[in-house]
Amino acid sequence: MPVSLKHELTPDHFQMIEPLASENINRATIMKTNTNDKVVHQKVDAIASGAHDAVNWAADATNNATDSLSDKGHELKATQEKWLAQAREYVQENPATSVGIAIAGGWFLSRILRSS
Repeated sequence: MPVSLKHELTPDHFQMIEPLASENINRATIMKTNTNDKVVHQKVDAIASGAHDAVNWAADATNNATDSLSDKGHELKATQEKWLAQAREYVQENPATSVGIAIAGGWFLSRILRSS
């Protein structure tokens, strides 16, 4: 004859089980909430770190571009000053030729502007 495992549950059984079940449900809820909070915080931290890295990269790129443009500006200024010094030297050494070149250039420029 098979043994029956059926027990009759009485209200006393429920009164004994209810506090344990309620406590276990509360613990499980707190653990799940804490786990979800940790995951959310980890994701937010990862996103914030990525954004911070992107801002740093953009700032570095901007600084490099600014430095490069500043260096190029100094080079162009030095080249301008060099050419201006050479032009002054040429005019001082060859005043008649310089006047002739200036007259010819003015005449040529007037022809180009007049035809426009």
